[in-house]
This record gives sequence, C-alpha cells and structure tokens, in this order.
Amino acid sequence: MKIDLSKIKLHYSNEISQAKANNYEAVIVPLEYDFDIYCLNNIDDEDYIFQIAEDCGWDRFILIDFINNNEKLINLFELEAA
Repeated sequence: MKIDLSKIKLHYSNEISQAKANNYEAVIVPLEYDFDIYCLNNIDDEDYIFQIAEDCGWDRFILIDFINNNEKLINLFELEAA
C-alpha cells in the first residue's frame, strides 16, 4: 500500500509549523489522522524516538527533522527485522 506523505503532512501542517516556530528539533508525525504529532527537543536519541512511537502504538511514522531539514518514513517492523 502506497502512503501519500504529502497528504499526511498537509493534514498536520499547522501543528508542524507551530513546532518549528517553537524551536523543537523534530516532530514525529503519525500516519493516522486520529492522533496528534509528538514534538521532540532532541533529535539525536534514536532509541528515545522509537520508544515514544512504540508507546503511542505507532509502528510507522514520519520523522521530520528541522535541524537537518529532512524527513523520513520509519517502519519499526523493518528496523526490528534488520
């Protein structure tokens, strides 16, 4: 199943813009519209980021990094298999 990342980011655009304006380093964006984004003060601790997503029940999410100006789709199932 193909995921339309631009549509998801558009849905959360206000929250993403606000997080960036409030000087967060990154946000975790769920793929489902029923949840809120999670703002991160520290982008360097990957284990913490994965733990937050797991605690929220998200096996797939978008990580938008404001510091390095990039984004990626993360699938925890693929990380566990590797």
